Amino acid sequence: MRSWTFDPDERVPTLYAITSRGPGGTLAKGTLEGNTWRFAWKRMVGGRPADLRGTLVEESPALARWKVEQSVEGGPWTVISDGTFARVK
Repeated sequence: MRSWTFDPDERVPTLYAITSRGPGGTLAKGTLEGNTWRFAWKRMVGGRPADLRGTLVEESPALARWKVEQSVEGGPWTVISDGTFARVK
């Protein structure tokens, strides 16, 4: 699982990994342009290197949409997950 957060000290979006064994650490530091957060990171997929990119768009104070895509060994970009976040107070 990924956690999309904002690091107030560095003033950048940060993407963390959370695993069944606990926190997995920082995957990527991102950029923030207007209401859009962007991330890029690498991982291994089936023993092959893959590039990943994630986008989160804040559509309102209570709603954000996100998408994660991957390219394995320079192949085409494929959406591997997407969804909607609803903020809770």
